[in-house]
Amino acid sequence: MKTIVIYYANRAEKSILDPVKTALDRSGVANIYVDLSEQISSIEEDKNLSKVYDYVFSQLDKNPNITKGIVIGDRREIMFASLAMFVKDVEIIQLASGDLSGEISLVDDYFRHLITILSGRQVSFTEKSNEKSLEIKDCLNLKSNSRYLPNPTLSDLNLEKIKREKVKPYNLVLVHPQSLSLQETKKDALEVYGKITEEKDTIIIKGNKDKNFEVLYDAWEKIYDNRDNVKIYENLSKEDFIALLANCENFITNSSCAFYEAPFFLNSDQITRIGRRNRDREIANYTKEDILSSEKIVKFIMENL
Repeated sequence: MKTIVIYYANRAEKSILDPVKTALDRSGVANIYVDLSEQISSIEEDKNLSKVYDYVFSQLDKNPNITKGIVIGDRREIMFASLAMFVKDVEIIQLASGDLSGEISLVDDYFRHLITILSGRQVSFTEKSNEKSLEIKDCLNLKSNSRYLPNPTLSDLNLEKIKREKVKPYNLVLVHPQSLSLQETKKDALEVYGKITEEKDTIIIKGNKDKNFEVLYDAWEKIYDNRDNVKIYENLSKEDFIALLANCENFITNSSCAFYEAPFFLNSDQITRIGRRNRDREIANYTKEDILSSEKIVKFIMENL
């Protein structure tokens, strides 16, 4: 039986892929769901990345029925998994292809487009990203097979139960390090610090443990020590995070969530996008119909399976 493998390496990728995995199950498509961070230690610290290639190559060698692999294609771990799939002639389906900030401030920006070149199909989460994805393939005279389909993160949630009418006002903070710049990461931390006041409760969710993450983690601990109205979470389920996002008064972030999920729940003046990490990225103003995209993505993936 032909099988699809899904690779991810962190919680953000999993939150996008979970609805796709569910839609594959509903369609009766054989699939394997693999958390690379559980298979190889310390890859979030850029260690053992070559072992990602070895692990994926070995898995594909032992499972000749695997014909397609689905990835959120923009991180170094997934780059190594994609190289193994490419060498083993397993078609790569890249989700979130074509995204590009106004300037390259992340190593992810490089890996994303490299994976696009290797991939057989691409799913772009905005029209602008889809144009970029097609452009990358076309300029290299490679066959283009990119489709605009909205980000499926919210596809599996009951959104009616998430939004609440009466909640004590609070700020929500989610900031990731700028992996190409220690100084810019420090600037982001200072900017957030200036927006946290004693008058309003603040909830901080720790971001990715990419290069320079210690700067942010240290800053959050100092804020926590000096403010009685600050809560810090190491991690949250997708449902809990989206509930906090949907009901906050202000969302302070440099995450791509500010361009995909946040505009669905919050007005533009409730979203404070800081730093250079995702500067000038296209804002996706999805409708309720748009976000129910997981089934459409699976249909695209299954074409000619």
